[in-house]
Amino acid sequence: MNNKIVNLVLVSILYWPSSYATDQVGNIVVDVCIARESTLAANEQTIGEIRKLCQDKEHTLIGERRALEKSVASNPFAIVPYKPNYILPFTYSKINREPYEELLDGRELSDTEIKIQVSIKYIAIENLFVNDLEFALTVTRRWQAYNTDISTPFRETIYEPELMLLTNNLGLFGAYQ
Repeated sequence: MNNKIVNLVLVSILYWPSSYATDQVGNIVVDVCIARESTLAANEQTIGEIRKLCQDKEHTLIGERRALEKSVASNPFAIVPYKPNYILPFTYSKINREPYEELLDGRELSDTEIKIQVSIKYIAIENLFVNDLEFALTVTRRWQAYNTDISTPFRETIYEPELMLLTNNLGLFGAYQ
């Protein structure tokens, strides 16, 4: 069987959303919308009218994710997932052995290994000149767990730090989101 298909199936099983989680996301998005709209509403407007307005709005996936992230932003210890987090217990790839020749002293790397990715994001500064400053870190590791000849080392570790400035106002490009 194709290894890419096996990996895709494993990741799909790990991330299959439940209907409970989907309902919770919808509730949080509406609550965040109500909080935002109530600060902009006229004095005569009722909470019921604002709730109906927010429930009737079409919410985008990006907007829903941003609302979820904003809902935990007030917690200084909140870390949210960024890219997919996963453990693939079996991956197969042809390894370029040339960079490892001096380190291995004639021992061989295995083409089968475990792949692990952890990715987190932290909202560092919220509402910085109408923008949010966020920091993200993704770490991907390839572990030679099945290679007992060379003491099962981590063959490769990739660090991807990111610093992002996010805004809802795209006025520079003639559009507003």
